Amino acid sequence: PPAGSEAGQAAPAAVEPAAVVESPGDAELYRRAERYPTLISLRETIRPEEIHLRGRHPKLLVADDEPDMLRFLRLELSNEFEVIEAVDGQQAVEKARQFLPDVILCDMMMPELDGLEVCRQLRQHTPTRNIPILLLTARADERTKLSALEAGASDFLTKPFSVTELHVRLNNLASVYLFARKLAEQNKALEDALERLKEAQTQLVQAEKLVSLGRLSAGIIHEINNPLNFTKSALHILRRAGSALPPNEKADFEDIINDIEEGVNRVVHIISELRSFSHPNTAARTEVVLSDIVDSACRFLSHELKSRVELVKNIPPELKINGNPNLLVQVFVNLLQNAADALKHKTFSNGEKPRISMEGGCEGDTVFLIVRDNGEGIAAENLDKIFDPFFTTKDAGQGMGLGLSICYNIVQEHGGRITVKSERGKFCEFRLEFPALAAELKQVHADGSGDKMV
Repeated sequence: PPAGSEAGQAAPAAVEPAAVVESPGDAELYRRAERYPTLISLRETIRPEEIHLRGRHPKLLVADDEPDMLRFLRLELSNEFEVIEAVDGQQAVEKARQFLPDVILCDMMMPELDGLEVCRQLRQHTPTRNIPILLLTARADERTKLSALEAGASDFLTKPFSVTELHVRLNNLASVYLFARKLAEQNKALEDALERLKEAQTQLVQAEKLVSLGRLSAGIIHEINNPLNFTKSALHILRRAGSALPPNEKADFEDIINDIEEGVNRVVHIISELRSFSHPNTAARTEVVLSDIVDSACRFLSHELKSRVELVKNIPPELKINGNPNLLVQVFVNLLQNAADALKHKTFSNGEKPRISMEGGCEGDTVFLIVRDNGEGIAAENLDKIFDPFFTTKDAGQGMGLGLSICYNIVQEHGGRITVKSERGKFCEFRLEFPALAAELKQVHADGSGDKMV
């Protein structure tokens, strides 16, 4: 038969179409004539005045190159479906990928692409792979049915067809597809809930470990502090006694004493971190000037910073919060120490120098302070872990990974928040925010007149 459509009825045996030389116009007439019985038998059922949409209907893509048939199907089916039309196979594929319908009604014989090729292409495209496809065909032989199923058709309907059967088949296909999609969405929601449950369970286990650690560390701190005090006293006595040694022995003696003292101080630091983490100090708070807190933290680390780091502070003296000075100094000591450690491992070029900047201001009723360094930065995959207890990227013996976790807890206890952003190899920036001390505090901005320590 001519390309474009399938016949609605088989030609009589006495007719020999192959012997007739058909012009393009003749072919079109034959094609329309073959469709005519189907259209005539169905048009009587159309009641356009009753067509209306009631809420959200399933989306139906109808693909047919015969304008009369396409119009008939649209009018007949728009009561139950949101109809999208395609006039050939290529347009059917494009509109299926664009609109992702809930069911597709496709003629077997069409120009550009036939119904079988439409099925094959849609089954190769992931978003349209599972959309049900109902093929309309005039052929009822076994080979045609098998070809349709092998191409990916979900069902087929032979012409001429019953309108009732068409409605039933389309509704069944759409219902099954929508149900399967809803089931997949519910399964995804259940999987997400299960992941959240597992994460919550992990956090509960971790919280229990931290509680146990708190109990254990209390006993350890008590047992270790006394021997440490004896050791530090003994080192002081040994250092005084070493002054009487001969010059050729004195240098080695001093080196040994310094090594021992460094190890003892490291133990003291670890004990202090464990104490702060497991038993944070929640002493009474007072009015705190942030610039004074930062100055105190810088004095603690002056030996680490002044010889090799450009430290720029730009913090207006008006910035005040209600807080515990000792805890807040600890926050900035930890942040400055981390910045100094990051700067140790970066090679600077083109005249760039190791630099730490601290800038403060006020936005509405929130005081903020930004600590930024131009060191190695933090890898993107670690940004959401750096406030976790015991997480560290430093080498063994360089830290327990409690510093930033302690900072996080202290800032939260002060009603604030701490966030971080970083670009690997370029910078790392911590932003701390606290409630402003007085409601009448006006917005304060740094004016660029900060002091610099080199």
